[in-house]
Amino acid sequence: MTVRNWFWPMTAGVYAALVAAASLAPSAGHGAHWHDPLDSPTQNALHAPAYAALVVLVGIAAGKKRRLGLKRLAVIGLACVAYGIALEWGQALVPGRAASVSDAMHNLLGVAVGLAATALLDVRSRRRAHLAGAGKPTPAGKSTE
Repeated sequence: MTVRNWFWPMTAGVYAALVAAASLAPSAGHGAHWHDPLDSPTQNALHAPAYAALVVLVGIAAGKKRRLGLKRLAVIGLACVAYGIALEWGQALVPGRAASVSDAMHNLLGVAVGLAATALLDVRSRRRAHLAGAGKPTPAGKSTE
């Protein structure tokens, strides 16, 4: 397996693990954590971009060799929403943390933005690949026009 084959899936997996570590770490009074100095609105504002980035990374990993399409995008979106809900539920079990519907909604917003960005990136990369191959001759010597 070459680096090209595993780089994006590995990057998406590591990023998902970092999101889980940040989400499930104890809060103030239960051990130091990176977000303790951040106020609540700042923490809430980080949810959407974090999940948008997660969706884009998973989309790149899933679409490297094939077009993503609507079904694949739906699966990616549902998987990321389920991941966010699971992490929110898991926070209820962590000392000093609590599950929050508001956080889950911010996660959902991030997933929606990430899906839109992923679809746009997929269309652009497919179009760029199509345009790059437009001037090449076909194997039978026939014109592509």
